Amino acid sequence: MKHRLRFVMVLSALLLAAGGILVMLGMTVNNGRIYPNVTVGNIPVGNLTRSQALAALTDAGWQKRAEKVLTVHSYEGVSVCIDPVQAGIMLPAEEAADAAYAYGRSSGIAAGLIRYLKSGKESVDINALQTQWNAGYIDACIASLTSQVDACFSENAWTIDESGRELVLLKAQGTLHLDTSALPDQIFTALVRGDSDLEAMTLAGEAVCPDFVSIYDAVCAEMQDACYAADGSHTLIPERVGYRFDVREAKMRWEAAPLIRQVRIPLEITYPALTKEKIESLQFHDLLGAVTTKYNNSGENRRSNVRLAAEKINGTILYPGEEFSFNEVVGRRTPEAGFLPAPAYAGYDDIKEEIGGGVCQVSTGVYAAALFSFLEIRSHTCHIYPPNYIQLGMDATVSIPEGGGRTLDLKIVNNKKTPVRIDAYCEETERNGRPYRTVTVEIWGMLEEGDYMPVEFDNSYGNIYDYDRVIDPAYPDREGVKIKFTHEENEFEDDTGKGLRTLTHRKIFDSRGNLLEDRIINPTYSAGYAMDTYYYMFQ
Repeated sequence: MKHRLRFVMVLSALLLAAGGILVMLGMTVNNGRIYPNVTVGNIPVGNLTRSQALAALTDAGWQKRAEKVLTVHSYEGVSVCIDPVQAGIMLPAEEAADAAYAYGRSSGIAAGLIRYLKSGKESVDINALQTQWNAGYIDACIASLTSQVDACFSENAWTIDESGRELVLLKAQGTLHLDTSALPDQIFTALVRGDSDLEAMTLAGEAVCPDFVSIYDAVCAEMQDACYAADGSHTLIPERVGYRFDVREAKMRWEAAPLIRQVRIPLEITYPALTKEKIESLQFHDLLGAVTTKYNNSGENRRSNVRLAAEKINGTILYPGEEFSFNEVVGRRTPEAGFLPAPAYAGYDDIKEEIGGGVCQVSTGVYAAALFSFLEIRSHTCHIYPPNYIQLGMDATVSIPEGGGRTLDLKIVNNKKTPVRIDAYCEETERNGRPYRTVTVEIWGMLEEGDYMPVEFDNSYGNIYDYDRVIDPAYPDREGVKIKFTHEENEFEDDTGKGLRTLTHRKIFDSRGNLLEDRIINPTYSAGYAMDTYYYMFQ
């Protein structure tokens, strides 16, 4: 009995002591401090409050390390940034302090006591315990890097440099690719060390010479001036710069270049003379040809016909390749159209009143101005008799017979690359107290490279045809020329009568009076030139 009592007393004391110990341990576990020997990485936070632990982590630069991305660099400036937190290497400072404080407190008092007792003997790294390597994130970063590098090495990865004078490509195109087999381990090691940069420069494959013929076909093109569409839409198509390079030289440069180095191939560049901007800004800027003829002694009806024909022509625009037809533009000479009866040649031996008499002076002005402008003459007929307002070989008659017969038309084609505009106007003034009446036809366009730049249009002939017009040079840095027309006369006689057959010369003189060109403008046939034929009037 005595022994049993002693046993009970000892057991009670032991239970009281154990309870006291448990109470003390429980108070220790819940004292608001992190367990002993707990670290975040290599930073001790044991026995600290959560706020103290966060301050310790901040002071040790933990958050800066967590925010420090690793940049993986590769070829051609390609790179990818890897976040240590997303990679599963580090906890942010706030999360690390929370995890350190929560360690041992989330599984009940008993488990917490066990962990508490255990932490007194060995350290616990909360960062290692709470993080897990994010292989999927790393694989996605590597895939992004690989695709960018492979794009640099693709078969079509050539460029033209900023100067536009060199073709640039890498010696790796289409055959080499980035070897990433060891890259995950390299990234892991660099992240653990806290590195900022890592190079990924290991390549797999073998460099094979690219198909420079295909590259030539893709890069090179013939130079093309800005031009108007041939479909009649008057659409101005922009210019194109011409590029060429030597395929053989390109292969030699590629073979001589080190691996993964830029190969630079010189380009031969041809710039267009006519740009869209130039055409739009200089359209109708230059006077290409002009002729003025007088009709001082014409009656009122003839003067009216001349004015009306000039008004109908004035402002006509011909785009490249387009044809001007006098009869189409002016139309039938009828009273309904506003034309009046006036003297006109009738056959080989008469002058009679005809509706629209006098319009031939306007067609003559258009023809002569076109000759000065070097436009193509598609259809032209001289008068039966020499007119009294222009020299031989420079006139053009037109006719639309009412009762049938031969229609005579003046047709001109714009053979230039840019549009031309035909201006026609009449002026009626006085000189020395007498009427002075003129009709002028001007052709405006744009002088192209290689064109003669006129500074003088000379149609003078004897005392009658005294037209001589001097103009300012359109471009002072180019030498101007004088354009002059002359003719050869050959007398003849046939069943109709006597007359002259003429050859008309267009002569070009430089500023010093030197003859640069002498060309006969009459049409040519296999048998020779088709001379203009005039009969002596009323033989």
